[in-house]
Amino acid sequence: MKKEDIFKSVIAIKRGDVIAFPTDTIYGLLADATNPKAVEKVFKIKKRNRSKPFPVLVNSLTQAKKFAHITKTQETILKKHWPGPYTFILNYKSGLTKNAVSRDITVALRVPKETQIRALLSATKKPLVATSVNLAGEPGLNDASEIETYFQKKKLKPNLVVHARVPKNARPSKIFNLTGNRPEKIR
Repeated sequence: MKKEDIFKSVIAIKRGDVIAFPTDTIYGLLADATNPKAVEKVFKIKKRNRSKPFPVLVNSLTQAKKFAHITKTQETILKKHWPGPYTFILNYKSGLTKNAVSRDITVALRVPKETQIRALLSATKKPLVATSVNLAGEPGLNDASEIETYFQKKKLKPNLVVHARVPKNARPSKIFNLTGNRPEKIR
């Protein structure tokens, strides 16, 4: 990926656009998690039920603490698995648009490991909703050319598709709920 791609992506995110960008797991539709219109556009592109909010990527545990209540026990778990392909459901604190937060007042957060997505998070200084590139219920797309072809004739689509490689054998992140007495594996 070129520095120019990161620059274009930062501008798009700050403008409130939705981008298709490789994460450390799979290609994702990304948008500013503090911008209600941007997050709403992701729901519309995916044709996803609003009762199922998206995971949110953050650049560090420190940033995660701005958006979620994190106990010492949870912090120990997060430090063990972040950065990496692990999404954790935590009790929501504040700072995100309401459509990025679950009805039960929780939020799913992840600190990715891969340098490209970390560079984007650092440059935007924003938490980003992140979801696979597909319509709800369909298989995810993991190639920029495939993504462009797929959305070519659709009315709603990402404003920018960044061409880059995703890790070989890329898979969605593992999800654990940390809001109960012990971690519960969701996916």
